[in-house]
Amino acid sequence: MIETHDLDLMMGDDWRQSMPPVCLECGYDLTGSVSDRCPECGIYFSRRELSEYINSLKLELRVLRSVNDWIKAGFWLALIALACLVLGWVVGRMYVPLISPLGRLMACVFALPGFCLSLSVIRVYRLPAWSRQWLTAPIRFDLATGGILMSFLAGVGAFFLP
Repeated sequence: MIETHDLDLMMGDDWRQSMPPVCLECGYDLTGSVSDRCPECGIYFSRRELSEYINSLKLELRVLRSVNDWIKAGFWLALIALACLVLGWVVGRMYVPLISPLGRLMACVFALPGFCLSLSVIRVYRLPAWSRQWLTAPIRFDLATGGILMSFLAGVGAFFLP
């Protein structure tokens, strides 16, 4: 396991945010609590376990700073996949029949990473609800949904379009 001191050396001190200690069970703010028991739910905890949990949450929030960039990239890849599929199908039907399989192949090539990058929004849902307020920017759920749907349509269309 990576220690806090090692993270400070690798990332600099700016990765730390002032996140309060919270109960591991219910998310109750334990700032100022001197007991090793949560006053809200009554669960016992150790200070070390609490510190490790908060540090891992801070690290996950640091990783998720760029989740909107991943979602935008996934959306654009999905859009390119759908365009390849439609253009390949139209040009293949009207002019050159060899273009249609190429368009399907390109749609698959772009749809898979577009789908995976758009699904990175799921990492946000894995966070506890109270910790989402510590994200630096609002998550673009609209782009993520659009990227997932377009990637899915392009992938399915590549196999089932006549």
